[in-house]
Amino acid sequence: MNKPSEKLFTQLIPKSGSIFFFLVLLILSIRRFPPNLFEANFFAEDGLVFWSNFQSEGVFSFLTPFNGYPLVGIYLLVFLAESLRFVLGGPITEAAFFLNFIGYVAWALLSFAPYVLLKKYFQSWVRLSLCLMFLFVPLDQYDFAILGVIGNLKAGFFPLSILFSLYILREESRYRRAIAYLLLVICIWTNPIAALSIVLLAKKTIFRDLLERQYALGNLLLFLFLIYQSKILFDGIPKLDGYLDEPLQVSNSLPIVSRIYFYTFIHPFYDKSNGIFTICLLFLFFAVVFKFAKRFKVEIWSIILIQLVAGVILLTQRSGLSEFFSDYNYMAPSQFFYAFNWISILLFYLFLFQEKSHFYFFRILIIGLLLIAELFPITGIDSFGGNDSMHTNLRSFEYNLQQSCAIVPHPDRVQIFPFVELKLQLDLKSICRNL
Repeated sequence: MNKPSEKLFTQLIPKSGSIFFFLVLLILSIRRFPPNLFEANFFAEDGLVFWSNFQSEGVFSFLTPFNGYPLVGIYLLVFLAESLRFVLGGPITEAAFFLNFIGYVAWALLSFAPYVLLKKYFQSWVRLSLCLMFLFVPLDQYDFAILGVIGNLKAGFFPLSILFSLYILREESRYRRAIAYLLLVICIWTNPIAALSIVLLAKKTIFRDLLERQYALGNLLLFLFLIYQSKILFDGIPKLDGYLDEPLQVSNSLPIVSRIYFYTFIHPFYDKSNGIFTICLLFLFFAVVFKFAKRFKVEIWSIILIQLVAGVILLTQRSGLSEFFSDYNYMAPSQFFYAFNWISILLFYLFLFQEKSHFYFFRILIIGLLLIAELFPITGIDSFGGNDSMHTNLRSFEYNLQQSCAIVPHPDRVQIFPFVELKLQLDLKSICRNL
């Protein structure tokens, strides 16, 4: 083999391996909760808001606010789904299928991100295990509202922004850093809490670099975002009346802290926990980090601070969540907490693998045990496709659309998930004519 072809071959092997691993993650994502793909229907805002807005406004829907802030990344996913449906010639009856498929792809991409963005931090096998930890993060409550659903993926853009910030800190190429910075700003345009990740970039040299011209587009978009959101400074963050707006239950703080920081590691026996156990975990956590954090010390403490502030913001804006934590027997809807659990996993890895040589076998053992702990609910009714009653009772979008078209005169609404009261308004007169 000559040298040029040998160089090309050695470059293609890692790339093909990465593609194969991503496809494995995608298959596992679908396998974890297949009903949202094979009995596909729009889930609440996916159809009522995002898909409908895109149908009526096109690319201008990217700037349509939802509850006071933009969701650029979510509308980008809708755009990809509709583009894929157009290219493959899929009829409107398959719109929910394509949208949910892109939802699974996005979940796999979010899980795959550590492998790509943390090359300067961890060895390949460590990053592979971290991706699996992300993919199988416990979703004991409302997994059907996350896997294959695009709307609740907005929370995932928060830990993704932290990964981009970590990448920027150690990447040597300024142009790659500029691309990562632009993607970080898109995360902020999708989930404003992602702006907290900029704390990681609070280094004099990084701020100086951000003034260079290759960062101009990212800085412009960040400036426009600040202008776009400036009204919040005067009006406050909008709240949805009647949606988790009950008074904050401060007495439930310890279960909430446990849910945010430790749930991934203790979820098989979370319901056996108590306040004393949580306090001991907190003390042990901070003591160990304070004593032994070295190589990634600044990053670890910064992420702990970011996670804390984000948790306070979540509970002040969705104060009704605190009512779920009167004890440790109920974990609250996972769509509000899986992003925090991802960040906790990342923190654990940054601490465990800050040194490359010591206690190598011990680290492998710990990661193996954690993966087993995450897979613990694989046979349970609440994970891996067991809770498909919603799909059995309400049926797929294609089925419901055909049923509506069979009624004369046609109704103007089609049943979607997750409640019988939710109906998607459509111009069925023209749609049914083309079926």
